[in-house]
Amino acid sequence: MPSELHKLTQSKYCKLLFDGCLPCHSRRVNESDRDALLRRHLAMLLIGVQNGEDADVLRLARAETHRLVGAVAACLRGHALSPSGSCTTCGSPECLLRKEISLALLPVTLDGG
Repeated sequence: MPSELHKLTQSKYCKLLFDGCLPCHSRRVNESDRDALLRRHLAMLLIGVQNGEDADVLRLARAETHRLVGAVAACLRGHALSPSGSCTTCGSPECLLRKEISLALLPVTLDGG
């Protein structure tokens, strides 16, 4: 992780998110820069959720959850299934993206089980 992330306190991180200082869609960026911005945003989001004060984490979750769900849905749209159930992008019976997403989002239970 970049050293600048280690320097951010929870409140500074949340301020960056809510002030819109993270990934900006209004300027032109190349794919490499866009990837770096996305990875930075996700890393900072994770740090904020894991280390933030409860009130800040709640605000952060409310502000970001719909965006994360939208991003996953957009990825899945790009890997639509054919009538036979094969991925139209991967060209295989098992979509690699859908497999990775399902593994990452396995149901989590609150009792730790």
